[in-house]
Amino acid sequence: MPSLPFMHKTTSLSNSPLTRLSNGLSGALFGFSIFLVVAGIIGSFFVLQDLQSNKSVDVRSDASTATVAVSRDEVIEPCQNLDVCLETEGALTEGSCASRRICELPPGCRYQQVECFAAPCDPIIVCTQPIEDIFFTDTTQLDTPTFFFDEALTDEVPESELMTGKTYYFSVDVALQNLVKGPTEQLPSFFVSLTSNRNKTGDLVFYNMLTAHQDGYMTKLSGSFVAQERNRFLFSIDTVDTHGETIIQETNYDNNKHQHTFDAKKCANNPDLNTDGKVDLRDFAILSREFLTRNSMLTADINCDSSVDIKDYSIMAGKFTVTQ
Repeated sequence: MPSLPFMHKTTSLSNSPLTRLSNGLSGALFGFSIFLVVAGIIGSFFVLQDLQSNKSVDVRSDASTATVAVSRDEVIEPCQNLDVCLETEGALTEGSCASRRICELPPGCRYQQVECFAAPCDPIIVCTQPIEDIFFTDTTQLDTPTFFFDEALTDEVPESELMTGKTYYFSVDVALQNLVKGPTEQLPSFFVSLTSNRNKTGDLVFYNMLTAHQDGYMTKLSGSFVAQERNRFLFSIDTVDTHGETIIQETNYDNNKHQHTFDAKKCANNPDLNTDGKVDLRDFAILSREFLTRNSMLTADINCDSSVDIKDYSIMAGKFTVTQ
């Protein structure tokens, strides 16, 4: 039949190597496309699941849904604004978080790193109990009081030049921090005091505790003291009244005191008042002008007791020399 050769030729072309290769490639591309679609669906499911499991809500807006990672052991610089949250049975208490300027880690609290959606949030402080703690925030100020010769605080004298036995006046800035103090029905108050060389001195500052106070309190202590070879200034926050009743219950009383110690030069008892290398009538004239006066700046105060009297005269008389 004439059509048989044609039919045979057509069948031969459909089974040619080129045709079989083309059909194989088409099938492979179709299968790979199906694989990509399925893989994309599965991948999207796991990505959404991972995002859902790692997403954290800012503790400041909703503490009950926040997730907190393992506590990190690192030193955070003092006096930072951090969120302070309460923890109950291992979970943050809803609505307990508040931003506070923290200058030290209170007892019963720890630093935590909060994991947020895009990146780690700022660290927070997690506490197992409410914090009631008042403390000195800047002890470097307490270590650098300013000393003066006069009560008007105008004639300054360096701490390194203080002489034993002399009376000096001082002034020092005090910064207090009231940490996480919530609203109270009453406004408790207490005293900030300074004891120098075991003697109560300086002003007793009446500290009025403000409702929800959290920004710190600046005040100034001033007074007078008699310098010794070894001096001690003891600053105290007294939250117990004179009857022994607790004004404010704190979680840590160790930081309510700060001590500053310093040395003073021993009195030279030198009667050579005009420093000319001899004790004569010129020195006696200076002593006579200041005799029976009291002042820390007296030149003729030979024994350094802030007064010119018979004691200074006796020292000078023992060293007095008659000059021609």
